[in-house]
Amino acid sequence: MANTEINLDTLAGELLTGPDLDFRIKTARTLVKIGSREALELLRKAMDDRDETFRARLVKVIARLDHPLATEIVIKAFNDPDCYVRKSAVEAVSHVDHPDIIRALVDCLRDEEINVRESAVIALEKSRDADMVVNMLSTALTDSHWNVRRESVEVIARVGGSRAFEPLRLALKDKDPEVRLSALVGLADLADEGVVDSVVGALTDPDVSVQLEALDIAGKFGRPVILPLLEEIGAREGAPMMIKQAAVSAQNRIRARGMAEVETVSSKSKVVWRTDGKSVQVKPVEVKPAEVKPIEVKPAGNGQDVNPDPPANGVDKIYAIDPKSCIRCASCSSIAPTIFRVAAKTAFIKRQPHDAEEVNQCEAALGNCPTGAISSTLKQRSA
Repeated sequence: MANTEINLDTLAGELLTGPDLDFRIKTARTLVKIGSREALELLRKAMDDRDETFRARLVKVIARLDHPLATEIVIKAFNDPDCYVRKSAVEAVSHVDHPDIIRALVDCLRDEEINVRESAVIALEKSRDADMVVNMLSTALTDSHWNVRRESVEVIARVGGSRAFEPLRLALKDKDPEVRLSALVGLADLADEGVVDSVVGALTDPDVSVQLEALDIAGKFGRPVILPLLEEIGAREGAPMMIKQAAVSAQNRIRARGMAEVETVSSKSKVVWRTDGKSVQVKPVEVKPAEVKPIEVKPAGNGQDVNPDPPANGVDKIYAIDPKSCIRCASCSSIAPTIFRVAAKTAFIKRQPHDAEEVNQCEAALGNCPTGAISSTLKQRSA
């Protein structure tokens, strides 16, 4: 016992008055390894140090210890006078299912500093209570800063499942295009045909990125009832070429699914959507399936044709997208939707093809890319 007390006395001096910051943090790690209440009391006292950088680093060390007193110290740091310390404390939390931690994080959603609020949003995602996360972050959708709202939307989309639908739908009305775009991406990931009704207004969003994502969703889940609106968008004078191409692509994808009959609400009328987002009754029209023409696959970006001797599963290529050349026309995602996805600034590859059919889709996307942004390389074969 005497040796332990002497050791703690020595460590206390090194922690509180050590020669430099790194030395003091090293001492703090030693105290965490000891893990006794006496050691934690020393760490609690050190959190009153005047050096905010020291406090910010120290709280991250303390948070590694699973002890009620360590939790108490971390929660107290959520209210530190320095915003960097508060942010560090929030980021250091590893388990978010402790009631006191949850309450403290919810309070941090109202912190005066944007970075603290953003960190609190991200920290709440660590909780296993998805209902609580969606409910708490739904209140953050009215935050004054767009990035806090965007982070909230993305976390809600990742953890919420079907519970995320309503807050994501409301986020489509956000004043910031980045928030609206994140809401659209989240709705698309729900993989539900019902999302189309919610994103109709976004088909004419003033932001091109939002419009392109909405058109991609329309093509993926839309029913023939929205074809008149897509045709109007595709034919609109002055619309960017990428919007027109995406509108045509969405029409083709809807027709290709064989949805030849427009949804009827009576035997004499049916509903279509206008560009102002309102529905009107029109006479039934016959929607003919688009004529399917063979796509001529151009050589890959490296000048090589499809490998004439592919492996057994038909996958012998790796595909890539040059973000500097991509114009987000959505051609690739319409041809190979399981492989390509259009994001805010560029298209990207979600995964490599798994079989010969997906390889053919990738080759078609490569050959029809208007800027040549897609390339492929042959996999190395073993002898």
